[in-house]
Amino acid sequence: MPQEISPFRGEELNEKLRTLQVLEEELTELELELATLGAKLAAFEREYFRRMGSKYAELDRLQAELDALLALRNPSDSQAEATARQSQERAKRSAEETRRFEALPEEASKPFQPSAELKALYRQLAKLYHPDLAGDPEEQRWRTSIMQEVNEAYEHGDIERLRQILERGSKHAQGVMNRESPKIAEITREIGQAESRIRSLKQQIQALYASDLFVLYQAAQNESALGEDLFTKLNKELDTQLVALRERIRTLGVANP
Repeated sequence: MPQEISPFRGEELNEKLRTLQVLEEELTELELELATLGAKLAAFEREYFRRMGSKYAELDRLQAELDALLALRNPSDSQAEATARQSQERAKRSAEETRRFEALPEEASKPFQPSAELKALYRQLAKLYHPDLAGDPEEQRWRTSIMQEVNEAYEHGDIERLRQILERGSKHAQGVMNRESPKIAEITREIGQAESRIRSLKQQIQALYASDLFVLYQAAQNESALGEDLFTKLNKELDTQLVALRERIRTLGVANP
């Protein structure tokens, strides 16, 4: 004969379920905010490198050339030699990064503007598959892999792919609805996981807002609101720096034939 649940325990369970529901809603919105902000910055970064990358790579190459000349001019200066070596490594990384972004299709750098439907699909999938609501480590790994697919589709604005993932999840959702009545210990564990994830998400979101990339993104947004283009201004500044570097290299080369 099944053990009866006291009215007090039943009310405690219901209260925890309500708490979990509130946390799940907050968790979903934070996941959406992080995914949206991350996708916007990723698209902006691709556009940044598409329009600015080659000039920055050339600037680093010329700086490395200049530092190498200065090191040759001062062979006993260990600091000059170290600076030249660091400049060479930076120029190599810059060139590789620029080639990587240039290989991407132009449409990959278009601004990310998610539609209401795209956001709605993401919310549904985040509620259905969130890893922190898993019952065991194996299920958590499975949910994590699904959410990685969801995040990738969301970043690319792929509504059809999100719909397909949601269709695949209908059977899983039915299984969740039909599971045995949850125990207080299980709900308490899920509440703790949700609270931990919420703290982590808030930290990640704050880190993105504090990043150099977001500062540049915000500057571009402000310029656009004024009818200006930040990249055009930056390109002019880079052209001035490139001219100055080439002249200094030429001068050193003449002085050190």
